[in-house]
Amino acid sequence: MPRIKKPKMSGWRAVYEDFISRFEIDSKESGRTFLNLWGTQKYVLDEIANAMDDGIRFVVCPKGRQYGITTCLIPFDVLWMLTHPGIEGAFIGHKADVIEVARGQINDIQNRLPDSHRIKLKTNNKDRIEWEFKDGTISTLNLFVAGTSERKSDLAKGHGMTLVHGSECGEWGSETAFNSLLASLAEHHPDRFYVFESTGEGANNLFARLVYKSLDHPARRVIFPPWWLHDLYRLDKRSSLYKHYMANPTPTEDEEQIILAAKNWGHDLTPQELAWYRKKSDEQTTIEDMRKNYPSVIEDAFQLGSAAFIPRKPLSVAKTEALKTEFTAYQVNFGSDVSKMRIEKLGQALDEEDAHVRGANLRVWQEPKPRGIYAIGVHATDYEGETVAIEVLRCYSDSVEQVAEFSSNETEAYHLAWVVAYLAGWYQNCWLNIDLEHGGAVVFREIQNLRNQVSLGIVGQDGIFGAMVFYLYNRVDNVSGASRTWHWRSNNSGNEDEIYADFKNSFLMDRLFAHSVPLFQEMATLVQGKTGIGADEGSDCARSHAVAIALRTWADHIRTAMIGEKKTRESEVKRDVNAAPATFLENIVSSFVRNRGIIQEETQRRAR
Repeated sequence: MPRIKKPKMSGWRAVYEDFISRFEIDSKESGRTFLNLWGTQKYVLDEIANAMDDGIRFVVCPKGRQYGITTCLIPFDVLWMLTHPGIEGAFIGHKADVIEVARGQINDIQNRLPDSHRIKLKTNNKDRIEWEFKDGTISTLNLFVAGTSERKSDLAKGHGMTLVHGSECGEWGSETAFNSLLASLAEHHPDRFYVFESTGEGANNLFARLVYKSLDHPARRVIFPPWWLHDLYRLDKRSSLYKHYMANPTPTEDEEQIILAAKNWGHDLTPQELAWYRKKSDEQTTIEDMRKNYPSVIEDAFQLGSAAFIPRKPLSVAKTEALKTEFTAYQVNFGSDVSKMRIEKLGQALDEEDAHVRGANLRVWQEPKPRGIYAIGVHATDYEGETVAIEVLRCYSDSVEQVAEFSSNETEAYHLAWVVAYLAGWYQNCWLNIDLEHGGAVVFREIQNLRNQVSLGIVGQDGIFGAMVFYLYNRVDNVSGASRTWHWRSNNSGNEDEIYADFKNSFLMDRLFAHSVPLFQEMATLVQGKTGIGADEGSDCARSHAVAIALRTWADHIRTAMIGEKKTRESEVKRDVNAAPATFLENIVSSFVRNRGIIQEETQRRAR
């Protein structure tokens, strides 16, 4: 997070402060009292005001537990309706009882306002509240239930929304309904404002995706209040609790990370705040729950529901380095058949924090090297909308390095086969391993079908297709003899946990040098559950799975020979500098493509 900006008391914030001074609320901590804002509430309201000053009217707020964000935004909803006659808005919660509580709070505000600030209520029921102004203009606040299941298909259909306050969006069940809501929002109305706030509720829900998509969106603002802003989240130095939890003042390694996160944000964590954090951690059953309920950084808000499989700190360090690592971005475009496949170079790129290069489904950190030996892992799927991945690793005797990654959630199995054939042909001296479960068998059959198309002259020989042709004629075969195409079956007993254990150990022991920011984000969602290792709550693990398969290929089929030849990463990188411009394999590709006509003639002669 960037360092905290000095809050600006804009005109709107001054109006809000005056408004909340006109009525009392019922507080859980203080009973009936005026709304005295906590630091978390002040920060969110200040940042909303800053967003408005910058012309931004769409705000997303990932938060922790008991921050009071909904409490301070409901008066905002009422104020907005009372100061913008003639608009239609909505308060949206995940359950009916949440809507009823919000309606009660709105009615309390309405009833406790002085006559000078009160507008007549025309309608006040479970579905909507309408304010009627003296000139007959009406402002309507709808009360919608988003629901927690996928069954709901629309939200706010038939309405044009100028104000939306979405609460606990991480609990909303239907992404289709949420997208229906977004379609109802006004885009140019001068009085529009939309705020969506929630605890994380895991890494695989519409709110998590909304947050990550909004981080680099020029028309949106993500407002994240860390836990230390809360006035109550600290212990009195004179208390016995403080003395107990600060008996050893030296921070643990995990606490050092929190102290650093606070410093990067612009705050020096106090001993009182650290003591509270230790106390609260003691009360939570797992460290994952502590991070999720009281996040220090945005990623914490979407913490896993089970024990993390890979430690957080090395992942954070690796991801920080990956954010600074440049790659060449490509977009692979598909048509109705392989001859229409095109690869567009988008240029050099960096992945910004949690917001990946738009349109790029192929990332290349290192193009094929003459001396390179590569392992390729493929994760397919037979479910629409799920992520597929191809990971290319350069192999050495002591380690592997990620050199290319293809990933998409809009790719059919036969499309994936085309990209596999291209990358295998481009990287040439490679070993390919496809997980045959969950759609992988379809990918392999399509690769075999491609080979038949080459024999019949259907697949061309120019550009990317020359690489495909080389691979299809020289590498693809059954698992026998000199074939370099292997089949992995993840449903074999113990296979899945075994390859993930190797994956984890290779990463922690610096045998795996990865560069993909999306991969590291995926790795952070891997959990050790009762039924095995996998992505938390249905999160994607396609990249991780593909890397794990490629790693196993290196360990089983490549590494031993390279150890005998002492081809370490250090020595091979040095040799790359003086390597000949073309290897034996490259010459094979050139001569093969030139003589492809001879192969076609021979195939046709045999057919006759």
